[in-house]
Amino acid sequence: MLPNTVLEVSHSLAFDPSEHARLLVDGDPWLEVIPAVADGVAGEVELAAGVIDGSAVSLSLAGSGLSGVRGAGFADPQVAWSIRPVVAELETLGVVSFGYQYMEFALPSAARADGLGLAPWPLRPPAAMPLLWGGAGRPALLLGPLNHPHESVIVVPSEEFPRDDIRAGWHGDLETVDELVSEFVLIVADDARQAMARYGEMVRGGAGALHGARATDAAVRGLSYWTDNGATYYYRPAPERTYAETLGAVVDALAAEGLPMHAVQLDSWWYPHVESRGLGEGAAVVPPSGALRWEPRDDALPGGFAPLHAATGGLPLVLHSRHLAASSSYFAASSASGDDGGFAAFRDGESGHAHPAAPDLLDAWMEQAASWGACTYEQDWLVEIFLTVGGLRHRPGRAGAWLDGMDRSAARRGLTLQLCMASPADFLHAATMAQVSSIRTSMDYRYLADRQGNWGWFLHVNALARALGLAASKDVFVTTDDPYADVEVCLAALSCGPVGIGDPIGEIDRDLVARTCREDGILVQPDLALAALARSFFAEPMGSSVPLAAECWSEHPAGRWHYVVGCAVPEASARLDVGLDDLDGPVGAHLARRDLDGVLVGLVDRGDTFPLDPADGPLDLWVVAPLLLDGSCAVFGDVSKFASAGCRRVGAITECGDEVSFLVLGVAHSEVVVSGWGVAPEGARVDDSSGAWESVVGVGPNGWTRVSIRRL
Repeated sequence: MLPNTVLEVSHSLAFDPSEHARLLVDGDPWLEVIPAVADGVAGEVELAAGVIDGSAVSLSLAGSGLSGVRGAGFADPQVAWSIRPVVAELETLGVVSFGYQYMEFALPSAARADGLGLAPWPLRPPAAMPLLWGGAGRPALLLGPLNHPHESVIVVPSEEFPRDDIRAGWHGDLETVDELVSEFVLIVADDARQAMARYGEMVRGGAGALHGARATDAAVRGLSYWTDNGATYYYRPAPERTYAETLGAVVDALAAEGLPMHAVQLDSWWYPHVESRGLGEGAAVVPPSGALRWEPRDDALPGGFAPLHAATGGLPLVLHSRHLAASSSYFAASSASGDDGGFAAFRDGESGHAHPAAPDLLDAWMEQAASWGACTYEQDWLVEIFLTVGGLRHRPGRAGAWLDGMDRSAARRGLTLQLCMASPADFLHAATMAQVSSIRTSMDYRYLADRQGNWGWFLHVNALARALGLAASKDVFVTTDDPYADVEVCLAALSCGPVGIGDPIGEIDRDLVARTCREDGILVQPDLALAALARSFFAEPMGSSVPLAAECWSEHPAGRWHYVVGCAVPEASARLDVGLDDLDGPVGAHLARRDLDGVLVGLVDRGDTFPLDPADGPLDLWVVAPLLLDGSCAVFGDVSKFASAGCRRVGAITECGDEVSFLVLGVAHSEVVVSGWGVAPEGARVDDSSGAWESVVGVGPNGWTRVSIRRL
């Protein structure tokens, strides 16, 4: 039952447990929170609310020996909290809602205060999580599960399935519950990004996962070539060439341009499906049928992986995997050789899909991947697997056990994981996995969503991913026939995930791609993924008619270097004024530099702003650097890169007394141009009119050189 006293917390959050318990924000009623257990549920069940700390309230659900918990479907929870937004009050305050639909890539949407519109994709459940409420000049209130995400659901109203409340509880496909204790949280913060950052800390704090996989994944550490949907060679090798010959020629051509590849991705074309698409004409749509085996097709890779390795110089591989068909021979009676069938499965008659019911098949695949020279196992179609194979949903813990087993199996073999087509539950569970090096955060390149919408999708889902400690993946891009290539490449460079090239043999915008990496192909990245500014979450997150604005940063001992991006198609171009209050955690005075023309804007007072104006082109990029040496110096780093102060180019900028010091990192004996303003390194070229300077730094024989700037 609910507590009997009002729970006072900071930021004017209070929870009033009357008969219709009300949660108040700044003294105003925002939500009614009521236990909702269906009459048919049998066994021990308890719902309780309480304070976590001064700005968060817990809504827990506990049950043991339960039956009757299965509803009419996934979005019909029988054990839940009924959340009723106080619509009239919220509309008066200008408060609306935002959420991530329970579908592939966690589609972001803003909607009415009652949540209608947060699940616009009718092919997936009318559910979204986490949810937020907020608006201009108002704090943000977040609702989301803290644990057991694959057993959790937040059901919202939709046109197809109208309802008069929002339900947060256990999804309606559970059949029995032996024992389950789960928790949702309500968090209040100054804005949406702060609320998600706090939420991510709470989810990750319970898991204690360490995400070191990003640094060990060759496809995240350096440039890579991709054959994913949208790439030139998706279901199509080059004319008169095999796939091995095609990828070998691509890698050689890129190396000749000074763009050495570190990995090659093989998408779903390389293994057989129930309805395997032919090779040679490409695929206009993503082939949806389940896989039969996870091994090379004879027409795709004749001779297996050996010819491919020979052609590409043995580059590590990112190997794509999808859902399995129930007709797969893996699930037939075991053959005499022992390498055919005999694997236990959850089968689904309606979808024709199946999923391993034990960890041995996944172990076999990871062993295959390691022997084939993979660096990364890419698990795609995650939401399809979970929502179409009922066996994963009927008992608590099955989906989580599968993902945890994948994580352990990959770790034993030195493999990393990329997750793709993830639902919000997969995002939340990934925060507990150590081997996840990246997670896709938007729809496929130039597929289904319009360009502006897909950028908005990417930038808003990135906010969730980075709060959970995950590097994002933007997907493949092509530079030579795309008027928005500079946006696509910039977003990839600032994603913290792969920078995946998909251009034809010998066709590449070399200078554009070179902005993502050093001469050795090592990526120059920020510390965390680019994410939308907080003010956009309750406006148009898909960016259909407004410019998209986002930021990320590189952390140094001397402060935080922010990269601020504006992107827009022509019909959405407009000027936005951005200030320090829009950025995460800046302290003190800063200097902003526009990438397009080198214009400098001082940000000394909190009201100072700089113009983000993609009207001059689809992309506007600024680096915002802290002013050092009592405001007399700023270091921008290597502005030929999108992440100019990224840690693989500029190491540990420090300020001590009258000196600023940092390392310049790169290929031995190469030259790097470092830019800044004010007090300059000895020998720098200084523009007397603006105070901007450039210093040519020769990288030493061990791959680094120290630069010191002293104030006289």
